[in-house]
Amino acid sequence: MVTDPNLGAVFRVDPVTGDFTIVSDVGTGAGPAFASLRGIAVEASGALVVADPIMRAVLRVDPVTGDRTILSDAATGAGPTFSSVSGIGMEASGALVVTDPVRDAVLRVDPVTGDRTIVSDAGTGTGPPFPSPQYIAVEASGALVVVDLTLRAVVRVDPVTGDRTILSDAGTGAGPAFRVPLGLAVEGSGDLVVADAFLKALVRVDPVTGDRTILSDAGTGGCPNFASPHGLAVEASGDLVVTDTSLPMVIRVDPVRGNRTLVSYTGGTGAVPSLVFPLDIAVEASGDLVVIDSVLAAVVRMDPVTGDRSIVSDACTGGGPAFRFPSGIAVEASGELVVTDLQALVRVDPATGDRSIVSGGSGQAVGAGPLLSSPLGTAVEASGDLVMVDLFLEAVVRVDPATGDRMIVSDVGTGVGPVNSFWQGIAVEASGDLVVVDLSLGAVVRVDPVTGDRAFIEFVEFECPTAPTPACTTGFAKGSLTVIERSVGKERLNADLRRGPAITQTDFGNPTVVDGNAFAFCVYDDAGARVASLVVDRAGEDCGPKSCWKSIGGDPPTGEGYGYRDRDASASGIRRMTLMGNDAGNSRLRLSAGTKEVRGQTSLPTGIAAALSTTTSVTLQVIADNGACYETTLTNVTSREGTFFKAK
Repeated sequence: MVTDPNLGAVFRVDPVTGDFTIVSDVGTGAGPAFASLRGIAVEASGALVVADPIMRAVLRVDPVTGDRTILSDAATGAGPTFSSVSGIGMEASGALVVTDPVRDAVLRVDPVTGDRTIVSDAGTGTGPPFPSPQYIAVEASGALVVVDLTLRAVVRVDPVTGDRTILSDAGTGAGPAFRVPLGLAVEGSGDLVVADAFLKALVRVDPVTGDRTILSDAGTGGCPNFASPHGLAVEASGDLVVTDTSLPMVIRVDPVRGNRTLVSYTGGTGAVPSLVFPLDIAVEASGDLVVIDSVLAAVVRMDPVTGDRSIVSDACTGGGPAFRFPSGIAVEASGELVVTDLQALVRVDPATGDRSIVSGGSGQAVGAGPLLSSPLGTAVEASGDLVMVDLFLEAVVRVDPATGDRMIVSDVGTGVGPVNSFWQGIAVEASGDLVVVDLSLGAVVRVDPVTGDRAFIEFVEFECPTAPTPACTTGFAKGSLTVIERSVGKERLNADLRRGPAITQTDFGNPTVVDGNAFAFCVYDDAGARVASLVVDRAGEDCGPKSCWKSIGGDPPTGEGYGYRDRDASASGIRRMTLMGNDAGNSRLRLSAGTKEVRGQTSLPTGIAAALSTTTSVTLQVIADNGACYETTLTNVTSREGTFFKAK
């Protein structure tokens, strides 16, 4: 059984064919619809129990009908209420043990009454308190074992006293330290296995010493490689089955050799998985597309008509040094492919997938000249020379395709013009000039291939387009817009898009980090004319003593969304913005903005109510600079006075 928080469903996966069928979702089975899903366990009766962190509940699911009933939540069962739920395990008595990463606790749930009792938290039991308990399992002795994301540890919990002891972490037990431990399972031998999303590995833990050994990763076992292993279970045969949330796949792992075999993924078992994180694309002479996917660590060929995909080169296809983080691709006149990959430029045979270092590589062994640091996009000049942008060198670099020798074409000391802030893509114009994309400046820069001189071609400030963005995601069942401009210097705007489509936290990008994502709130009248453009471009910045943005429900990719707060309303007057992802019917986008002239808060555009005074409908769009776009049109205009507008 597999839970999918994005689809809000429980799936059954055939362990032989990989076929998956829906057991329970909004359209399958009766009862309260899932809001989100995390851990799952199977009771002795065969019934399923599922943790839903947004509902703050444990639900029981009939494995035949898919019917859902609340087993325990604030209204069902007595005892301390859940603040969230994540992992779920089954004790020999049939009682459930559940981790609550907000309450920082392990709770026991009576499977009949739903009553909840604290097993272990800061006030119950001794030992290091939990800062972020995630998944949980039960050892044969009855002891509980919990992975804690913040402690980066496996913690053993006495099921009676609640006492906590570190079983394995960087200071307890030998072997590779945990980085992002998530899934947890107990093998028949008593050994523990942890899925670590950062290590991209399964780690076996000795239950006595806490020693850690790699059971399966890119260097141990065969393909496919993990990208972000998450959930974990042990089959009756002793094999391990792992969900990988980035690929997304179910992968079976041999517990002895660590070999991995594909069980199932969203595209079925007979085709190449869908692209996960495509970064660059090029066109072959045949017209086929070749795409770099950095999560798959692969070159993927795509039919431009049918969209069919095939792997050209990855850890399982072709010989030579494996890709580490491929990011850019170009096609040489010979038809061979060149790929930027961390500190190397790699040539790929388009037929066999074999890889060879053109320049750089381990120890910068190939070619002379400035050492490659982080090459990104690449292109081929008419001469056959290769050009690329290097993020940390902050330069355009030319590479001799035969010797691998490198020279600086343009950087702060070579050529004049705007200095590189964050160059990424590169292309060659018919004239021979180079053009690069500067993400930080929001600009396209032309580079003279001889002198290295730089000049802006276009400087694009992120804002709402003049007309509604086509093909914007719709599906919000309710919405509202209120604009109050009756008092100069005290204008207000509030918008709410709710009961929307299925949205994940990663769909929004990530505004909590520097150079993260910006967002625009756009208002259009019934003729499609732009009336207002409110932009918040403060990713990774502080608003007063606190960060402007914070994650909601956990950090990406496992959280639910983001919240923005700025008491000074410095970005288009926006004081609050909430981007809440969820399953279909539960996502919500909200915005509150205003002016307070006495405090110098005057950045909110005004005249919006007057511009909407004759409209019969209003279209609202929330657009992210990663291309995500969400829209609703409000047709019930209840007031349009010129200084006051309201629609829903």
